[in-house]
Amino acid sequence: MQELTKAHRFVRLMTIFWNVVSYSLLTLLAIHTVTTQPTLLHTWRGLVFGVLIGGYGAWYLLGYGWMMGPPRVWQGASLGRRALYWLPLALLPLGLTLIDIDYVNLEWIAIGTGMSLLLPPWNIIGVAGALVPLALSWGIVPRHNTIDAWLQFALTLLTIVIYCAVIYLPFILVTQRFKQARLFADLQTAHADLAAAHTRLAASAAGERELAVLRERERLARDMHDTLGHALALTTVKLEAIRRLTPRDPERATRELDATEAIVRGAMGELRATLAALRTTPCLVDELRRLALAAGERSGMTVACDLDSAESTWPEAVQAALVRVGGEAIANAERHAHAQQLTLALTDDAGWVCLCITDDGVGLPDLPTTPDGVTSPPGHFGLAGMRERVRELGGALHITTPVGGGTTIAARIPLEGAAVHAPLATLAQVG
Repeated sequence: MQELTKAHRFVRLMTIFWNVVSYSLLTLLAIHTVTTQPTLLHTWRGLVFGVLIGGYGAWYLLGYGWMMGPPRVWQGASLGRRALYWLPLALLPLGLTLIDIDYVNLEWIAIGTGMSLLLPPWNIIGVAGALVPLALSWGIVPRHNTIDAWLQFALTLLTIVIYCAVIYLPFILVTQRFKQARLFADLQTAHADLAAAHTRLAASAAGERELAVLRERERLARDMHDTLGHALALTTVKLEAIRRLTPRDPERATRELDATEAIVRGAMGELRATLAALRTTPCLVDELRRLALAAGERSGMTVACDLDSAESTWPEAVQAALVRVGGEAIANAERHAHAQQLTLALTDDAGWVCLCITDDGVGLPDLPTTPDGVTSPPGHFGLAGMRERVRELGGALHITTPVGGGTTIAARIPLEGAAVHAPLATLAQVG
């Protein structure tokens, strides 16, 4: 903006300079006319003279403002406005020459103005037109075919060309300066926009990091529920049973104590597995099979696994989510369903992964419902956590109770959309 301001200041100085030159010439010519023709002002010719010279002086200043328009931006006026401004400056001196032939010198102002305001080839045409009265009054055109006459004609033309060049050169320099100033201003604006975009991007990145932290907290809360939560709940039940059994049946209380110890050790193993999963994603098929067989061994359920082995090509976020969803569903079947049969099926169908876990237990109790289906009761997070995990990856979770009892939990996750929907912290590495 400083360069553009400097360019405008230079143009204003140029305008002031030429205004001083032009009005000085006009004043000198008017004084010459009045002193050489003292009776002029007492005739009608004097009235015409006053109107023409006043109109010329007023148009030279006011017409320039009209041409530039309200913004008064250099080179912003159209060619039509420039031509309309220039024509009176070229024609009014012709009327003044009828009173005093010396007013033909005002055509030099028309020549300079035409060179500055009009664009090629119109400035050349305008200069040629303004030179005609000068040539006629000065007798520039050779009247005799002699070397001296043609030499004088050539020198006069050279003088005119030099004058036009002197006028036109500053115009070119100013135009280029304005172009450079505007280019510099555009670069500054682009730099400011880029800086603002960088600031917005940094703010967005900070927001993404904060969102990632929140999602990581939610994920850790679900993991804690899936591992320690189940173990602690079962341990609490076992400890209450041991307290009641100790006075009446110490032998059974000892067995329950051993079982509780096994549960705690299992919880410790699950915790270690969870911490390991934070660093590396476990093999989906192996982990689901291990969880199902362990649950079957503890509860006496018959387990059937039909697991697709192509999971090695699936995104890690999908495998991690299905491990947690499958683990929660297996734990629910073991602890709440009283099932005899547990079936796991894992398939890849047209870019969608489907994990289906079915048991033949007592089915679902009356649970709260949402637009997405049944969810966890207050104070519990199992079903809600399963649904959130699947939904974060663009999938859907369906929980149904078939006719005849039992429960079916089906999780469908798109393979292509998983990378887009996966939270940033799902695969965070914990040191």
